[in-house]
Amino acid sequence: MKHYKQLKIILASSSPYRLAQLQQHGFSAESLTPNVDESDQTDEEPRVRANRLAKAKAASVKKRVKHTENTLIVASDQVCHCNGDIYHKPGSMDSAADHLAHFSGQWVTFSTALSVVIWNKPPVHSVEDYRIKFRSLTSKDIQEYVALDKPYDCAGAVKLERFGLSLIEDADGRDQSSVIGLPMMALFDAMRALNLSINDYR
Repeated sequence: MKHYKQLKIILASSSPYRLAQLQQHGFSAESLTPNVDESDQTDEEPRVRANRLAKAKAASVKKRVKHTENTLIVASDQVCHCNGDIYHKPGSMDSAADHLAHFSGQWVTFSTALSVVIWNKPPVHSVEDYRIKFRSLTSKDIQEYVALDKPYDCAGAVKLERFGLSLIEDADGRDQSSVIGLPMMALFDAMRALNLSINDYR
């Protein structure tokens, strides 16, 4: 009888959305919350910030995981920015509505970094940009959407996997999944670069 290693993905995140992305793609995954200071640093570019925090999250969880040789650690961080300003998760319905009012008719960029770590191989890091243009939104549009999707815990105050698409006029980028929080195409790229089989982690 052939014996298989027990391989699994550890998601270095407390985000239920990122974990759901992995599970929806059929991966065997569990999450651990990293211990990382996510405070802003002065004059830090969005892509640099996202990359720094994704690496820090992966490193934090790696210290706590046993049998790392059988475990793929996946970490991600996302920065939403528009016209030079960074927008964090709204945290409340009122703030979500304010964000969307600022985004009305504007292009908004989501810079999503990925850090993939496995035992005895060089880590793989990447940053994926995805831009969306919001249509001109009325106050009614915003209030109805916020009540519908409750996007207070999402960067950009929008859930493209739900009714957030109704707010969008145009988009630019290769991977819409990165807006949800985890850039799945970049993850598949990283697994190929590390010579890992997708089937081993299902």
